[in-house]
Amino acid sequence: MPAQPLEPTHIGDREIWPPFTIPSGIITVTPDLIRRVAEEVPIGLITAKSVGVAPRDGYPEPVFSQYSPDSLSTAIGLSNPGVQAWVEEIREIYPIPGKFLLVSVFGETVEEFVRVAEAVAPYADGIELNFCCPHSLRYGEALARKGDFTVEITRSVRSLMDRPIVVKLSPNVPDIGAWAKSLVEAGADAIAAIGPTTAVTVTDEHTGKPVLSYGSGGLSGHAIFQQGLECIRAIRTAVDVPIIAGGGIKGAKEVRAYREAGGDIFSVGTGLAGMDTPTVGAYFEGLLQDLENGGNRAESLALNRWILRHKPFRVASVQRHGEMVILRFDQGMDAQPGQFVFAWLPEVGEKPFSIAGSRPLVLGIRRVGEVSGRLCDLQPGDQVMIRGPFGKALPVFERPVLVAGGCGAVPLRFLAEQLKDPLIILGAKNQEELLFQREFERLGETVLATEDGSAGLCGTVVDALREVASQQNLAGSAFYNSGPEPMMVAAAALERRLTSPDRIMVCVERHTVCGVGLCGKCALDGYRACVDGPWFSLASLDDDTTFGRVRRGPSGLREPISGNRSTDL
Repeated sequence: MPAQPLEPTHIGDREIWPPFTIPSGIITVTPDLIRRVAEEVPIGLITAKSVGVAPRDGYPEPVFSQYSPDSLSTAIGLSNPGVQAWVEEIREIYPIPGKFLLVSVFGETVEEFVRVAEAVAPYADGIELNFCCPHSLRYGEALARKGDFTVEITRSVRSLMDRPIVVKLSPNVPDIGAWAKSLVEAGADAIAAIGPTTAVTVTDEHTGKPVLSYGSGGLSGHAIFQQGLECIRAIRTAVDVPIIAGGGIKGAKEVRAYREAGGDIFSVGTGLAGMDTPTVGAYFEGLLQDLENGGNRAESLALNRWILRHKPFRVASVQRHGEMVILRFDQGMDAQPGQFVFAWLPEVGEKPFSIAGSRPLVLGIRRVGEVSGRLCDLQPGDQVMIRGPFGKALPVFERPVLVAGGCGAVPLRFLAEQLKDPLIILGAKNQEELLFQREFERLGETVLATEDGSAGLCGTVVDALREVASQQNLAGSAFYNSGPEPMMVAAAALERRLTSPDRIMVCVERHTVCGVGLCGKCALDGYRACVDGPWFSLASLDDDTTFGRVRRGPSGLREPISGNRSTDL
Protein backbone atom coordinates (compact mmCIF):
# COMPACT_ATOMS: atom_id res chain seq x y z
CA MET A 1 0.00 0.00 0.00
CA PRO A 2 1.58 3.35 -1.02
CA ALA A 3 2.37 5.84 1.71
CA GLN A 4 -0.29 8.47 2.30
CA PRO A 5 1.31 11.83 1.44
CA LEU A 6 1.82 14.33 4.23
CA GLU A 7 -0.11 17.56 4.08
CA PRO A 8 0.66 20.97 5.56
CA THR A 9 -1.07 21.92 8.79
CA HIS A 10 -2.23 25.39 9.81
CA ILE A 11 -2.00 27.02 13.20
CA GLY A 12 -4.03 30.18 13.00
CA ASP A 13 -3.54 31.45 9.48
CA ARG A 14 0.04 30.12 9.17
CA GLU A 15 0.96 27.01 7.23
CA ILE A 16 3.40 24.62 8.93
CA TRP A 17 5.65 22.71 6.56
CA PRO A 18 7.38 20.34 6.96
CA PRO A 19 5.10 19.26 9.84
CA PHE A 20 7.88 18.71 12.37
CA THR A 21 9.17 20.44 15.47
CA ILE A 22 11.62 19.90 18.31
CA PRO A 23 9.93 20.21 21.74
CA SER A 24 10.56 23.06 24.12
CA GLY A 25 13.82 22.78 26.03
CA ILE A 26 15.64 20.70 23.43
CA ILE A 27 18.24 22.18 21.04
CA THR A 28 16.32 25.36 20.06
CA VAL A 29 16.82 27.00 23.45
CA THR A 30 18.70 30.21 22.54
CA PRO A 31 18.12 32.65 19.67
CA ASP A 32 21.41 31.73 17.96
CA LEU A 33 20.47 28.04 18.06
CA ILE A 34 16.99 28.89 16.77
CA ARG A 35 18.51 30.83 13.90
CA ARG A 36 20.86 28.04 12.84
CA VAL A 37 18.19 25.33 13.10
CA ALA A 38 15.87 27.51 11.02
CA GLU A 39 18.55 27.79 8.35
CA GLU A 40 19.75 24.18 8.31
CA VAL A 41 17.02 21.85 9.59
CA PRO A 42 13.82 21.13 7.60
CA ILE A 43 11.19 21.68 10.27
CA GLY A 44 8.28 24.07 9.86
CA LEU A 45 7.65 24.86 13.52
CA ILE A 46 10.36 25.96 15.94
CA THR A 47 9.53 25.67 19.64
CA ALA A 48 11.58 27.85 21.95
CA LYS A 49 12.57 26.92 25.49
CA SER A 50 10.14 27.91 28.24
CA VAL A 51 10.75 31.42 29.55
CA GLY A 52 9.55 32.83 32.86
CA VAL A 53 9.45 36.14 34.65
CA ALA A 54 12.93 36.01 36.17
CA PRO A 55 16.22 34.21 35.44
CA ARG A 56 16.53 30.67 36.83
CA ASP A 57 19.73 28.64 36.88
CA GLY A 58 17.86 25.37 37.22
CA TYR A 59 19.21 22.36 39.07
CA PRO A 60 22.93 21.56 39.43
CA GLU A 61 24.44 18.77 37.36
CA PRO A 62 23.86 15.92 36.75
CA VAL A 63 20.54 16.82 35.14
CA PHE A 64 20.53 14.03 32.52
CA SER A 65 20.40 10.29 33.19
CA GLN A 66 19.67 7.31 30.97
CA TYR A 67 16.66 5.13 31.75
CA SER A 68 17.14 2.72 28.82
CA PRO A 69 19.09 2.73 25.53
CA ASP A 70 16.43 4.93 23.89
CA SER A 71 14.99 6.85 26.86
CA LEU A 72 16.19 9.48 29.32
CA SER A 73 15.23 10.81 32.73
CA THR A 74 15.99 14.52 33.07
CA ALA A 75 15.48 17.29 35.60
CA ILE A 76 16.83 20.61 34.36
CA GLY A 77 14.68 22.84 36.51
CA LEU A 78 13.24 25.32 33.98
CA SER A 79 16.50 27.22 33.63
CA ASN A 80 15.98 30.36 31.55
CA PRO A 81 17.35 33.91 31.32
CA GLY A 82 14.09 35.64 32.25
CA VAL A 83 11.66 37.35 29.92
CA GLN A 84 13.46 40.70 29.70
CA ALA A 85 16.73 39.17 28.47
CA TRP A 86 14.80 36.77 26.21
CA VAL A 87 13.02 39.62 24.46
CA GLU A 88 16.26 41.57 24.02
CA GLU A 89 17.78 38.60 22.19
CA ILE A 90 14.87 37.23 20.20
CA ARG A 91 14.14 40.60 18.61
CA GLU A 92 17.57 40.27 16.93
CA ILE A 93 16.35 37.37 14.77
CA TYR A 94 12.54 37.69 14.61
CA PRO A 95 10.67 37.18 12.32
CA ILE A 96 12.11 33.95 10.93
CA PRO A 97 11.33 33.54 7.22
CA GLY A 98 9.35 30.42 6.43
CA LYS A 99 9.15 29.24 10.06
CA PHE A 100 6.50 29.42 12.76
CA LEU A 101 8.13 30.43 16.04
CA LEU A 102 6.27 29.03 19.05
CA VAL A 103 7.51 30.56 22.31
CA SER A 104 6.86 28.52 25.44
CA VAL A 105 6.07 30.39 28.67
CA PHE A 106 5.61 29.30 32.26
CA GLY A 107 4.63 30.84 35.55
CA GLU A 108 3.29 30.15 39.00
CA THR A 109 0.28 32.47 38.83
CA VAL A 110 -2.13 33.75 36.22
CA GLU A 111 -0.44 37.13 36.45
CA GLU A 112 2.98 35.65 35.68
CA PHE A 113 1.70 33.76 32.63
CA VAL A 114 0.00 36.91 31.35
CA ARG A 115 3.04 39.10 31.98
CA VAL A 116 5.43 36.79 30.13
CA ALA A 117 3.02 36.06 27.27
CA GLU A 118 2.38 39.76 26.68
CA ALA A 119 6.11 40.49 26.65
CA VAL A 120 7.07 37.79 24.14
CA ALA A 121 3.99 38.05 21.88
CA PRO A 122 5.42 40.74 19.54
CA TYR A 123 8.33 38.38 18.83
CA ALA A 124 6.41 35.11 18.50
CA ASP A 125 4.06 33.57 15.96
CA GLY A 126 2.36 31.64 18.75
CA ILE A 127 2.47 31.19 22.52
CA GLU A 128 2.80 27.80 24.19
CA LEU A 129 1.55 27.55 27.78
CA ASN A 130 3.67 25.05 29.69
CA PHE A 131 1.42 22.80 31.75
CA CYS A 132 3.66 19.73 31.58
CA CYS A 133 7.05 20.08 33.36
CA PRO A 134 7.02 17.05 35.71
CA HIS A 135 9.86 17.91 38.10
CA SER A 136 8.78 21.15 39.72
CA LEU A 137 6.63 21.68 42.78
CA ARG A 138 5.37 25.07 41.54
CA TYR A 139 5.28 25.04 37.73
CA GLY A 140 4.26 22.92 34.77
CA GLU A 141 2.54 19.70 35.79
CA ALA A 142 1.97 21.09 39.29
CA LEU A 143 -0.55 23.50 37.74
CA ALA A 144 -2.38 20.67 35.99
CA ARG A 145 -3.28 19.26 39.40
CA LYS A 146 -5.12 22.45 40.34
CA GLY A 147 -8.34 21.71 38.49
CA ASP A 148 -9.61 24.72 36.58
CA PHE A 149 -6.51 26.83 37.19
CA THR A 150 -5.07 26.05 33.74
CA VAL A 151 -8.42 27.01 32.20
CA GLU A 152 -8.23 30.36 33.97
CA ILE A 153 -4.67 30.90 32.73
CA THR A 154 -5.63 30.04 29.15
CA ARG A 155 -8.70 32.28 29.22
CA SER A 156 -6.72 35.19 30.66
CA VAL A 157 -3.95 34.94 28.07
CA ARG A 158 -6.53 34.55 25.30
CA SER A 159 -8.33 37.73 26.34
CA LEU A 160 -5.20 39.82 25.89
CA MET A 161 -3.81 38.76 22.51
CA ASP A 162 -4.64 37.55 19.06
CA ARG A 163 -1.59 35.29 18.69
CA PRO A 164 -2.40 31.56 18.43
CA ILE A 165 -2.21 29.79 21.78
CA VAL A 166 -0.92 26.22 22.12
CA VAL A 167 -1.25 24.39 25.44
CA LYS A 168 1.39 21.77 26.30
CA LEU A 169 -0.22 19.02 28.34
CA SER A 170 1.11 16.64 30.94
CA PRO A 171 -0.07 13.04 30.49
CA ASN A 172 -0.30 12.64 34.25
CA VAL A 173 -3.98 13.57 34.61
CA PRO A 174 -7.08 11.36 34.94
CA ASP A 175 -8.75 12.45 31.67
CA ILE A 176 -6.47 14.26 29.23
CA GLY A 177 -9.20 14.44 26.59
CA ALA A 178 -11.60 16.29 28.86
CA TRP A 179 -8.79 18.58 29.99
CA ALA A 180 -7.87 19.39 26.38
CA LYS A 181 -11.51 20.14 25.58
CA SER A 182 -11.81 22.57 28.49
CA LEU A 183 -8.67 24.41 27.38
CA VAL A 184 -9.88 24.68 23.77
CA GLU A 185 -13.17 26.08 25.06
CA ALA A 186 -11.10 28.60 27.05
CA GLY A 187 -9.35 29.77 23.89
CA ALA A 188 -6.52 27.38 22.98
CA ASP A 189 -5.94 27.10 19.23
CA ALA A 190 -3.90 23.88 19.35
CA ILE A 191 -2.74 21.15 21.71
CA ALA A 192 0.80 19.85 22.25
CA ALA A 193 1.17 16.44 23.92
CA ILE A 194 2.88 14.75 25.49
CA GLY A 195 5.73 16.10 27.54
CA PRO A 196 7.87 13.97 29.85
CA THR A 197 5.84 11.62 32.01
CA THR A 198 5.90 11.18 35.77
CA ALA A 199 9.39 11.62 37.13
CA VAL A 200 11.46 8.46 37.64
CA THR A 201 14.70 7.88 39.51
CA VAL A 202 17.67 6.32 37.72
CA THR A 203 20.08 4.75 40.21
CA ASP A 204 23.71 4.27 39.25
CA GLU A 205 24.50 0.57 39.13
CA HIS A 206 27.96 1.00 40.67
CA THR A 207 27.36 3.43 43.52
CA GLY A 208 23.68 2.84 44.27
CA LYS A 209 23.16 6.63 44.23
CA PRO A 210 20.52 8.51 42.21
CA VAL A 211 22.25 10.03 39.19
CA LEU A 212 20.26 13.25 39.02
CA SER A 213 20.96 15.99 41.54
CA TYR A 214 17.19 16.44 41.90
CA GLY A 215 16.83 12.72 42.52
CA SER A 216 14.11 12.02 39.97
CA GLY A 217 13.47 13.35 36.49
CA GLY A 218 10.83 13.36 33.80
CA LEU A 219 10.87 10.26 31.61
CA SER A 220 11.18 10.86 27.87
CA GLY A 221 12.06 8.81 24.82
CA HIS A 222 10.66 5.59 23.40
CA ALA A 223 9.60 4.35 26.85
CA ILE A 224 6.67 6.80 26.77
CA PHE A 225 5.60 6.12 23.18
CA GLN A 226 2.57 3.97 23.95
CA GLN A 227 1.34 6.40 26.59
CA GLY A 228 1.77 9.21 24.09
CA LEU A 229 -0.38 7.38 21.52
CA GLU A 230 -3.13 6.80 24.06
CA CYS A 231 -3.12 10.47 25.01
CA ILE A 232 -3.27 11.66 21.38
CA ARG A 233 -6.21 9.35 20.66
CA ALA A 234 -8.06 10.70 23.70
CA ILE A 235 -7.32 14.31 22.76
CA ARG A 236 -8.38 13.80 19.13
CA THR A 237 -11.65 12.28 20.26
CA ALA A 238 -12.34 15.36 22.39
CA VAL A 239 -11.20 18.28 20.19
CA ASP A 240 -10.98 19.35 16.56
CA VAL A 241 -7.89 21.58 16.62
CA PRO A 242 -4.33 20.92 15.43
CA ILE A 243 -2.37 18.55 17.64
CA ILE A 244 1.41 18.64 18.01
CA ALA A 245 2.09 14.99 18.84
CA GLY A 246 5.24 13.56 20.36
CA GLY A 247 6.77 11.30 22.92
CA GLY A 248 9.11 8.49 21.93
CA ILE A 249 9.44 9.21 18.20
CA LYS A 250 12.50 7.52 16.72
CA GLY A 251 11.49 7.42 13.07
CA ALA A 252 8.69 7.28 10.53
CA LYS A 253 7.08 4.25 12.17
CA GLU A 254 6.18 6.27 15.27
CA VAL A 255 5.13 9.31 13.22
CA ARG A 256 2.74 7.15 11.21
CA ALA A 257 1.24 5.82 14.43
CA TYR A 258 0.82 9.31 15.85
CA ARG A 259 -0.70 10.47 12.59
CA GLU A 260 -3.22 7.65 12.67
CA ALA A 261 -4.03 8.53 16.28
CA GLY A 262 -4.84 12.12 15.29
CA GLY A 263 -1.58 14.07 15.30
CA ASP A 264 -0.93 16.83 12.75
CA ILE A 265 2.59 18.06 13.61
CA PHE A 266 5.22 15.71 15.00
CA SER A 267 7.70 16.53 17.75
CA VAL A 268 11.05 14.72 18.00
CA GLY A 269 13.25 15.35 21.03
CA THR A 270 15.09 12.67 22.97
CA GLY A 271 15.77 10.67 19.80
CA LEU A 272 18.10 13.49 18.64
CA ALA A 273 20.57 12.85 21.48
CA GLY A 274 24.16 12.75 20.27
CA MET A 275 23.46 14.31 16.86
CA ASP A 276 25.53 17.27 15.71
CA THR A 277 23.78 19.99 13.72
CA PRO A 278 24.33 18.51 10.23
CA THR A 279 23.06 15.14 11.46
CA VAL A 280 19.91 16.72 12.91
CA GLY A 281 19.28 18.22 9.48
CA ALA A 282 19.90 14.89 7.77
CA TYR A 283 17.59 13.14 10.24
CA PHE A 284 14.61 15.37 9.45
CA GLU A 285 15.31 15.23 5.72
CA GLY A 286 15.33 11.44 5.95
CA LEU A 287 12.21 11.41 8.10
CA LEU A 288 10.29 13.42 5.52
CA GLN A 289 11.49 11.10 2.74
CA ASP A 290 10.55 8.03 4.78
CA LEU A 291 7.04 9.33 5.29
CA GLU A 292 6.68 10.03 1.59
CA ASN A 293 8.08 6.72 0.32
CA GLY A 294 7.16 4.28 3.08
CA GLY A 295 10.68 3.82 4.44
CA ASN A 296 12.07 4.00 7.97
CA ARG A 297 15.76 4.83 7.47
CA ALA A 298 15.85 7.94 9.69
CA GLU A 299 15.42 5.74 12.75
CA SER A 300 19.01 4.55 12.35
CA LEU A 301 20.21 7.99 13.46
CA ALA A 302 18.03 8.17 16.59
CA LEU A 303 19.19 7.42 20.12
CA ASN A 304 19.41 3.66 20.59
CA ARG A 305 22.48 3.03 22.73
CA TRP A 306 23.85 3.58 26.21
CA ILE A 307 25.48 6.97 25.95
CA LEU A 308 25.19 8.55 29.42
CA ARG A 309 26.10 5.70 31.76
CA HIS A 310 28.92 6.26 34.22
CA LYS A 311 31.82 3.91 34.78
CA PRO A 312 34.01 3.81 37.92
CA PHE A 313 37.65 4.89 37.60
CA ARG A 314 40.24 4.79 40.39
CA VAL A 315 42.85 7.50 40.80
CA ALA A 316 46.27 5.96 40.21
CA SER A 317 48.41 9.06 40.74
CA VAL A 318 48.09 12.76 41.50
CA GLN A 319 50.42 15.55 40.38
CA ARG A 320 49.94 19.10 41.66
CA HIS A 321 50.95 22.22 39.75
CA GLY A 322 49.78 25.28 41.65
CA GLU A 323 46.02 25.57 41.07
CA MET A 324 46.12 22.62 38.66
CA VAL A 325 46.00 18.92 39.44
CA ILE A 326 46.78 16.10 37.02
CA LEU A 327 44.82 12.91 37.74
CA ARG A 328 45.95 9.66 36.17
CA PHE A 329 43.51 6.78 36.46
CA ASP A 330 43.80 3.03 36.68
CA GLN A 331 42.38 2.28 33.24
CA GLY A 332 42.04 3.65 29.75
CA MET A 333 39.21 4.83 27.55
CA ASP A 334 38.52 4.71 23.83
CA ALA A 335 38.79 8.42 23.02
CA GLN A 336 40.33 10.72 20.45
CA PRO A 337 42.13 14.05 20.80
CA GLY A 338 39.63 16.89 21.11
CA GLN A 339 37.05 14.93 23.08
CA PHE A 340 36.06 15.36 26.72
CA VAL A 341 34.44 13.46 29.59
CA PHE A 342 32.21 14.20 32.57
CA ALA A 343 33.53 13.45 36.04
CA TRP A 344 30.86 12.80 38.68
CA LEU A 345 31.25 12.66 42.43
CA PRO A 346 27.92 11.36 43.75
CA GLU A 347 26.15 13.79 46.09
CA VAL A 348 28.68 16.49 45.10
CA GLY A 349 28.13 17.12 41.40
CA GLU A 350 29.38 16.61 37.87
CA LYS A 351 31.44 18.73 35.46
CA PRO A 352 33.10 18.25 32.05
CA PHE A 353 36.87 18.06 31.57
CA SER A 354 39.19 17.81 28.60
CA ILE A 355 41.15 14.61 28.10
CA ALA A 356 44.93 14.84 28.39
CA GLY A 357 45.48 11.16 27.59
CA SER A 358 43.41 8.06 27.02
CA ARG A 359 45.75 5.13 27.82
CA PRO A 360 45.43 5.51 30.78
CA LEU A 361 42.82 8.21 31.16
CA VAL A 362 44.45 11.49 32.22
CA LEU A 363 42.56 14.62 33.26
CA GLY A 364 43.84 18.07 34.13
CA ILE A 365 41.65 19.95 36.61
CA ARG A 366 41.86 23.52 37.86
CA ARG A 367 40.37 24.35 41.25
CA VAL A 368 37.47 26.73 40.61
CA GLY A 369 34.24 25.59 42.29
CA GLU A 370 32.99 22.83 44.58
CA VAL A 371 33.18 19.94 42.12
CA SER A 372 36.62 20.77 40.76
CA GLY A 373 37.82 21.53 44.29
CA ARG A 374 36.76 18.11 45.55
CA LEU A 375 38.37 16.46 42.52
CA CYS A 376 41.59 18.34 43.19
CA ASP A 377 41.62 16.96 46.75
CA LEU A 378 41.43 13.31 45.63
CA GLN A 379 44.13 10.85 46.60
CA PRO A 380 45.35 7.66 44.89
CA GLY A 381 42.73 4.94 45.30
CA ASP A 382 39.77 7.31 45.36
CA GLN A 383 36.93 6.60 42.93
CA VAL A 384 35.48 8.94 40.30
CA MET A 385 32.51 8.15 38.07
CA ILE A 386 33.25 8.96 34.43
CA ARG A 387 30.99 9.10 31.40
CA GLY A 388 32.07 9.75 27.84
CA PRO A 389 33.86 10.48 25.68
CA PHE A 390 31.88 13.29 24.06
CA GLY A 391 32.56 15.85 21.37
CA LYS A 392 34.25 15.67 18.00
CA ALA A 393 37.75 14.43 17.35
CA LEU A 394 40.20 17.05 16.14
CA PRO A 395 41.18 17.11 12.46
CA VAL A 396 44.86 16.41 11.86
CA PHE A 397 46.69 18.94 9.68
CA GLU A 398 50.24 18.99 8.41
CA ARG A 399 52.70 21.50 9.92
CA PRO A 400 50.93 21.70 13.29
CA VAL A 401 51.63 24.45 15.81
CA LEU A 402 50.14 23.94 19.28
CA VAL A 403 49.55 27.10 21.30
CA ALA A 404 48.71 26.26 24.93
CA GLY A 405 47.99 28.79 27.65
CA GLY A 406 47.66 27.57 31.24
CA CYS A 407 45.19 24.70 31.58
CA GLY A 408 44.76 24.83 27.79
CA ALA A 409 47.72 22.46 27.73
CA VAL A 410 45.44 19.60 28.79
CA PRO A 411 43.74 18.74 25.46
CA LEU A 412 46.88 19.63 23.49
CA ARG A 413 48.93 17.08 25.38
CA PHE A 414 46.60 14.36 24.03
CA LEU A 415 46.77 15.83 20.51
CA ALA A 416 50.57 16.08 20.56
CA GLU A 417 50.78 12.30 20.97
CA GLN A 418 49.07 11.84 17.60
CA LEU A 419 51.00 14.41 15.57
CA LYS A 420 54.26 14.21 13.67
CA ASP A 421 56.87 16.80 14.69
CA PRO A 422 54.55 19.39 16.23
CA LEU A 423 55.83 22.80 17.25
CA ILE A 424 54.56 23.42 20.79
CA ILE A 425 54.34 26.84 22.42
CA LEU A 426 53.58 26.35 26.09
CA GLY A 427 52.75 29.22 28.41
CA ALA A 428 51.69 29.74 32.02
CA LYS A 429 51.88 32.25 34.85
CA ASN A 430 55.01 30.64 36.26
CA GLN A 431 57.18 27.57 35.94
CA GLU A 432 55.17 25.58 38.50
CA GLU A 433 52.05 25.87 36.34
CA LEU A 434 53.68 24.72 33.09
CA LEU A 435 51.73 21.52 32.50
CA PHE A 436 53.21 18.41 30.87
CA GLN A 437 56.45 20.26 30.07
CA ARG A 438 58.65 17.17 29.95
CA GLU A 439 56.11 15.22 27.95
CA PHE A 440 55.72 18.00 25.39
CA GLU A 441 59.48 18.26 25.05
CA ARG A 442 59.64 14.55 24.18
CA LEU A 443 56.90 14.93 21.55
CA GLY A 444 58.16 17.95 19.63
CA GLU A 445 60.05 21.24 19.63
CA THR A 446 58.74 23.09 22.67
CA VAL A 447 59.01 26.82 23.36
CA LEU A 448 58.24 27.98 26.91
CA ALA A 449 56.82 31.27 28.16
CA THR A 450 56.01 32.37 31.71
CA GLU A 451 54.52 35.66 32.74
CA ASP A 452 56.95 36.00 35.65
CA GLY A 453 59.99 34.95 33.61
CA SER A 454 60.69 31.90 35.77
CA ALA A 455 61.05 29.68 32.67
CA GLY A 456 61.53 30.43 29.00
CA LEU A 457 60.52 33.76 27.51
CA CYS A 458 59.23 36.36 29.97
CA GLY A 459 55.74 37.08 28.69
CA THR A 460 52.53 35.44 27.57
CA VAL A 461 52.14 32.51 25.24
CA VAL A 462 51.01 35.00 22.56
CA ASP A 463 54.26 36.91 23.05
CA ALA A 464 56.10 33.64 22.51
CA LEU A 465 54.06 32.89 19.38
CA ARG A 466 54.93 36.31 17.99
CA GLU A 467 58.61 35.77 18.77
CA VAL A 468 58.66 32.34 17.11
CA ALA A 469 56.82 33.69 14.04
CA SER A 470 59.51 36.35 13.66
CA GLN A 471 62.25 33.70 13.69
CA GLN A 472 60.66 30.78 11.82
CA ASN A 473 58.59 30.50 8.67
CA LEU A 474 55.14 29.58 9.98
CA ALA A 475 53.28 30.54 6.81
CA GLY A 476 50.75 27.85 5.92
CA SER A 477 50.97 26.17 9.32
CA ALA A 478 47.94 24.78 11.12
CA PHE A 479 47.32 26.25 14.56
CA TYR A 480 45.64 24.58 17.51
CA ASN A 481 44.85 27.11 20.25
CA SER A 482 43.74 26.20 23.76
CA GLY A 483 43.51 28.45 26.80
CA PRO A 484 41.56 31.48 28.04
CA GLU A 485 39.46 32.96 25.23
CA PRO A 486 41.12 36.40 25.28
CA MET A 487 44.42 34.60 24.77
CA MET A 488 43.05 32.58 21.85
CA VAL A 489 41.54 35.68 20.24
CA ALA A 490 44.93 37.41 20.37
CA ALA A 491 46.73 34.34 19.04
CA ALA A 492 44.23 33.88 16.21
CA ALA A 493 44.62 37.51 15.14
CA LEU A 494 48.33 36.87 14.62
CA GLU A 495 47.74 33.48 12.97
CA ARG A 496 45.33 34.93 10.41
CA ARG A 497 48.34 36.65 8.83
CA LEU A 498 50.05 33.28 8.43
CA THR A 499 47.37 30.83 7.29
CA SER A 500 43.72 30.44 6.30
CA PRO A 501 40.92 30.47 8.90
CA ASP A 502 40.05 26.81 8.27
CA ARG A 503 43.52 25.87 9.60
CA ILE A 504 43.11 27.81 12.85
CA MET A 505 41.40 25.74 15.55
CA VAL A 506 40.19 27.03 18.91
CA CYS A 507 39.01 25.04 21.94
CA VAL A 508 35.82 26.60 23.29
CA GLU A 509 34.72 26.23 26.91
CA ARG A 510 31.00 26.73 27.41
CA HIS A 511 28.53 25.80 30.15
CA THR A 512 28.31 22.14 29.14
CA VAL A 513 25.68 20.04 30.88
CA CYS A 514 24.36 17.08 28.90
CA GLY A 515 27.15 16.19 26.46
CA VAL A 516 24.65 14.94 23.87
CA GLY A 517 23.43 18.21 22.37
CA LEU A 518 19.93 18.29 23.86
CA CYS A 519 19.97 21.00 26.53
CA GLY A 520 21.57 23.71 24.38
CA LYS A 521 23.33 25.36 27.31
CA CYS A 522 26.69 25.22 25.51
CA ALA A 523 25.49 27.38 22.60
CA LEU A 524 28.08 29.18 20.46
CA ASP A 525 27.08 30.97 17.25
CA GLY A 526 24.21 28.53 16.78
CA TYR A 527 26.34 25.47 17.41
CA ARG A 528 26.27 23.24 20.47
CA ALA A 529 29.82 22.92 21.71
CA CYS A 530 29.27 19.44 23.15
CA VAL A 531 28.37 17.83 19.80
CA ASP A 532 29.53 20.33 17.17
CA GLY A 533 32.78 21.05 19.04
CA PRO A 534 34.32 21.71 21.49
CA TRP A 535 36.96 22.57 18.90
CA PHE A 536 35.99 24.92 16.07
CA SER A 537 37.83 26.36 13.13
CA LEU A 538 37.70 30.13 12.79
CA ALA A 539 36.16 29.58 9.35
CA SER A 540 33.15 27.86 10.92
CA LEU A 541 32.30 30.67 13.33
CA ASP A 542 30.03 33.60 12.53
CA ASP A 543 31.57 36.78 11.14
CA ASP A 544 30.14 38.52 14.20
CA THR A 545 31.12 35.68 16.49
CA THR A 546 30.51 35.66 20.23
CA PHE A 547 33.76 33.73 20.65
CA GLY A 548 36.02 35.72 22.94
CA ARG A 549 33.26 38.19 23.80
CA VAL A 550 30.24 36.45 25.33
CA ARG A 551 29.34 33.17 27.00
CA ARG A 552 26.18 32.03 28.74
CA GLY A 553 25.75 31.25 32.40
CA PRO A 554 23.59 28.43 33.83
CA SER A 555 20.38 30.43 33.27
CA GLY A 556 21.28 31.20 29.66
CA LEU A 557 22.01 34.86 30.35
CA ARG A 558 24.76 36.27 28.19
CA GLU A 559 27.84 37.27 30.16
CA PRO A 560 30.90 39.18 28.90
CA ILE A 561 34.17 37.28 28.79
CA SER A 562 37.03 39.05 30.49
CA GLY A 563 40.46 38.05 31.67
CA ASN A 564 40.90 34.39 32.51
CA ARG A 565 37.41 33.82 33.90
CA SER A 566 36.22 30.22 33.71
CA THR A 567 32.82 28.66 34.16
CA ASP A 568 32.17 27.38 37.66
CA LEU A 569 33.51 23.88 37.77
